[in-house]
Amino acid sequence: TDWNIGSAYDTSNGTFTAPVAGKYYFNAHIIYNSSGDTTMAIYWKKNGSRYMDQHFCARDNAWDGMSYTALLDMAANDYMEFEHNAAASHGGSWSHLVGWLVQ
Repeated sequence: TDWNIGSAYDTSNGTFTAPVAGKYYFNAHIIYNSSGDTTMAIYWKKNGSRYMDQHFCARDNAWDGMSYTALLDMAANDYMEFEHNAAASHGGSWSHLVGWLVQ
């Protein structure tokens, strides 16, 4: 975690909790290794329920990347979780999640 101003992101469970009500910007980017025809998905969950799914189909044996952005309304204490189905994702600085209050 490079920045966690206000500690809204909980590194122990990977959730972002809105400290105040407002519009929030999120971007999830993941690098993963595909093996043949592979469908990669990012699952966005708000307050424990699926909010949005995004899919990408790779057709090679190489490192691929996908990046998706959402702007959504959150009440104070709403939380977001992000999951993916990549068996071989690349962590560290190669994959990231960002979120912040817009207004």
